[in-house]
Amino acid sequence: MPSRRACPAVLGLIAVITFGLLFLLTGSVVLPLKALVLNVLSLTAAFGALVWIFQDGHLGALGTTSTGTLVANTPVLLFCIAFGLSMDYEVFLVSRIREYWLRSGGPPGDSDESVALGLARTGRVITAAALVMSISFDGPARRARAVHADVRARPDAGRSGRRHAGADGAAACLHAPAG
Repeated sequence: MPSRRACPAVLGLIAVITFGLLFLLTGSVVLPLKALVLNVLSLTAAFGALVWIFQDGHLGALGTTSTGTLVANTPVLLFCIAFGLSMDYEVFLVSRIREYWLRSGGPPGDSDESVALGLARTGRVITAAALVMSISFDGPARRARAVHADVRARPDAGRSGRRHAGADGAAACLHAPAG
């Protein structure tokens, strides 16, 4: 199991690789740096909201039971999804802006029209992708809430299947006549 001391090194490696790839894509030092800084800010806000709502129990923990802790894999999963999606959309948007800027043949400082065109042409696609992602995450979340509500309504619901499962039960199922 990785130690806590490895976490800053891993995050630093992710930042260096991301910076390098965005630099190769754009040829700019400012754009990759801006992307990393804004991602750190948005992830900080997301982690803050996660702790404030689910760990500290504010907003009624959005219908869940606050235990004062978070499941260990939740922050890792949040980081992977949020950082991956935001970088994906960032690369998509910046590459389209760069494409319009190269096509315009304008001077290096004049990119206003390219930015406007890139935002106009990719805004709908990025919004639609975010909507599809939200809908695809909503289904399993609704199912988990329904199961959680069922278990809370019937305390024995979570244990009833395991209560009769054992070696004898498995053997009885294997040797039961098909009917």
